[in-house]
Amino acid sequence: MKPDADDLTPATMTPAEAMAALTSQHLLATAPDVRLNTALYRFWRSLLAPLYIVTAAIAAAHVTHRRVLNPPVAPNRRKGLLLRYQRRKERERTSA
Repeated sequence: MKPDADDLTPATMTPAEAMAALTSQHLLATAPDVRLNTALYRFWRSLLAPLYIVTAAIAAAHVTHRRVLNPPVAPNRRKGLLLRYQRRKERERTSA
């Protein structure tokens, strides 16, 4: 007959029961403080809520007015950048 949970002492436990008891005690000792986590979550949520609202408003304004945050480079500007890049690479090749 198996002893009750209250009767389990290290002398009467099987190795599996002893391991389970150690594991459960360890888990209870390291359990998170739920009230603290809830308070921290609410604090950060209230602190960051205005930032989220402002970010959403800016994004909505860009979508509404069809503005692009990083507009594509004009073709003539792109050509100038490409030439500048090629010249720099050529200088690096000749100087090395």
